[in-house]
Amino acid sequence: MIQVRIKTNTIRDRVVTAELTDKVISVFESQGIDVSGAMTNLNGMTLSVSDLNSTFQELHIADGESVRLNSVVKGDGGTAAA
Repeated sequence: MIQVRIKTNTIRDRVVTAELTDKVISVFESQGIDVSGAMTNLNGMTLSVSDLNSTFQELHIADGESVRLNSVVKGDGGTAAA
């Protein structure tokens, strides 16, 4: 079992537990987090679509480890309204 600290644009620090055999995307989904259009990372490593569908074990996370899982949506901060 691992400890996962989740952060998003709206969730500042949520701690959940997961199994090594859980897929990364399933942890986001279990918390009601939609990652479409978001930049996601695990311990600072940017996750690809295939990484999201990988288990924590496939991403070389060890049993008992604590990890950071982030999902951030970046808007068009430089565009002006017409």
